Amino acid sequence: MDVLKNGRTMMIAADCNMIKGQCALAYAMDQEEVVYPSREHWGQAQYLATINYFTFIGEGMAQVMHLAQTFVECKSVVSSTDGPGEAFEFTGWRIKSACDLSIGNGKLEFSLQSCRVNQKYGAALRQTDKGEMFLRESKSDLISECLPTWEMVHTYFWTLNSLNRSIIKAGELDADEFWPYAEAIGDSRSPAKV
Repeated sequence: MDVLKNGRTMMIAADCNMIKGQCALAYAMDQEEVVYPSREHWGQAQYLATINYFTFIGEGMAQVMHLAQTFVECKSVVSSTDGPGEAFEFTGWRIKSACDLSIGNGKLEFSLQSCRVNQKYGAALRQTDKGEMFLRESKSDLISECLPTWEMVHTYFWTLNSLNRSIIKAGELDADEFWPYAEAIGDSRSPAKV
């Protein structure tokens, strides 16, 4: 899970066509101007949320709120400044869908697509932290109930440089298998349906 200045991403390991990567279950964003185009054009699982994020004299705090409930919170202390480091490449998977104009169950407007996102990142600055992340109960964001935390692997603050990105269709998916999750992936519902 990444908590950024303008958003929070939650990803899980995924592979499609035997290519390993990560699939974003949700992007909580505080910028309305990017949420809807990103979701409609590229299948990014974005929805509106309030993000509080700051660092001050070696300490950091981040909170993500949705419908007035804080459901992710992170507090940490900087232990070292690592510098920019090497650029790295990342494969992401997204699902692009649009429900049919009718209200019929299981109907989609066009064939359901998996999308492969190839990205290359660099870091202008990276600071390793020691801290804790708290996943809190929320009726609209079932993270703590459905994805319990096993362990905190690492935390860090970093300034991201996006060096390259391409998005391509990777193939059709089974619409019948997807339909039960159509309202939970890439959208904001109250209460959430999973």
